[in-house]
Amino acid sequence: MQKSNYEKREDIFNLYANNLRIYLEKLGGVVRIDGVNIDLTKSPIYVCPLCRRMYAKSNIEGKDPVLTREHNPPKAIGGDARVLTCKTCNKFFGHSTDQTLINDVIDEPFYDKEPNASIDATFNIQGHNVPGKIIPSQNLLLLELDGLKKSKQAQIKKYITKPGPGHADITVRKNDFREANRSALKIAYLEMFAVFGYAFVFHENAARLRDAMKNPNSPYPICRVNDKVDENLLGMSIIKEPTNLVNYKIVVPFKFYGGRQRNTAIIIPGPSEKHWQNYVEWSKQRDQISFTATVYPKYQGVITNPECVFDYYGFMGEPVERPVNY
Repeated sequence: MQKSNYEKREDIFNLYANNLRIYLEKLGGVVRIDGVNIDLTKSPIYVCPLCRRMYAKSNIEGKDPVLTREHNPPKAIGGDARVLTCKTCNKFFGHSTDQTLINDVIDEPFYDKEPNASIDATFNIQGHNVPGKIIPSQNLLLLELDGLKKSKQAQIKKYITKPGPGHADITVRKNDFREANRSALKIAYLEMFAVFGYAFVFHENAARLRDAMKNPNSPYPICRVNDKVDENLLGMSIIKEPTNLVNYKIVVPFKFYGGRQRNTAIIIPGPSEKHWQNYVEWSKQRDQISFTATVYPKYQGVITNPECVFDYYGFMGEPVERPVNY
């Protein structure tokens, strides 16, 4: 029997509430989050990974719950719902931010001048806006008339088949590169949370990434690199060389209709100030870098195993440096 939406939310809530309990118990002493004492023996707590607000289990109940399943990447490009985020964060990032990234990835082949690449366009003909595509490699302008009334179709067909010069205004969408990068970083950030849980969320480097995601004027960079990556490195990988650029790399596959797929890659810093400096260096060089990477070996079960709860701090086999405060 298929689970209800509530049961799906409950499974995710319980999984990460348990991870939070293990993480805080491992730290020992008084359990505090953002200055608030927490008694996890009374009730389980879920912390939204994007804003770090705390929520009791009652927030997954009802037809319009405060905590909702987050498809990561967006459902429209093949994402799965593996984490919960709060309504406030959903509203802040919104559909438009994710759509900007989707459009950016879709349009990239056109701007890279790849063979047969096209871009959506709007043609204003005789005062009528007509959707269509531009395919420069074939010198084609394709109009999509099916959605118009037959009278308008006839008028436009007559105009475009009329001998002599004609005129049409063509508009293509202009994507906000910074907003697209914010969406890409959010996807990679939530992937890190899905794998490492709250050991990642409560790290200082994660706080810097959250600022870069939410603040258009953030001093912190967003490091999204060229999508032409090894298909064997989809998901999470660890960059091993060059040593001054060691970090995590999240490669996200964007799946579109017709079986098409393009990948976008985002660098995520490891758990030290040195890794953050590596991250900043990545942002300066981006696609000019040659590197060696391996797929992260323990992709499943990290957040449920007490012995692995600090795996984010054991990055690349280095000694585990547990957080002093959070």
